[in-house]
Amino acid sequence: MKLIANLIDRQEHKLPQRVKVQPPVKSFSNKSILLSSLLLFGVLLGTTDAAVAGACKDVKITIENNTTDTVKATKFLYVDVDKKTQHLEPLFGLNGRDVLNPGNSTVVTRDLAFVGGEKIFFKVIYAHKIGRAKFESDITQTTPQFTCANGSSHTVSLTR
Repeated sequence: MKLIANLIDRQEHKLPQRVKVQPPVKSFSNKSILLSSLLLFGVLLGTTDAAVAGACKDVKITIENNTTDTVKATKFLYVDVDKKTQHLEPLFGLNGRDVLNPGNSTVVTRDLAFVGGEKIFFKVIYAHKIGRAKFESDITQTTPQFTCANGSSHTVSLTR
């Protein structure tokens, strides 16, 4: 009841309502804004695509089946020699069901992350088809090491 009476009194006497005071907002000086802008500009100016993403761009990759059997390629990896890291790259729709007939090849162009200007090699894991629907154990075929460069072309020849 007292609460209602207080509210009515405030309305009649136009008493100020309680206002929550916000702390002052910190303002930035012109000097700090200038320094931040120069730092950002320097970072943007000094970076290249390779430095930002470490990507090796527009790499043309060919996988050739130079065996006498149909093969199922299940994985394609590129390996950074110095960092000893492997990167799985989804290529050619190779999902464990796609096959390459003898003498055929498939070509795709990709951007390979983290390896711009690095020594790498390719690794393909595949299996030979036996019978109508079975495949042998996995075989790994690798390429020689090379330095990944934008726009380069590389072939993995499946021969085993």
